[in-house]
Amino acid sequence: IKVLHLKRELLRLPPEIGNCTALERLELNELALKEFPNKISKLVKLKFLNISYCQFKEFPTISK
Repeated sequence: IKVLHLKRELLRLPPEIGNCTALERLELNELALKEFPNKISKLVKLKFLNISYCQFKEFPTISK
């Protein structure tokens, strides 16, 4: 999978999202997520991330 578009009804991302290492585009717009999913950091080929209209309260600290 290179493109994944999730919208509205999803309350949390499945933990397996971190296994989609070929993912280049992830669209999470209008989701009711409260926390930014840490598993996204495993998506090393990700080039585009759409989080418009999400309801995040906080983002994780990113360390190198």
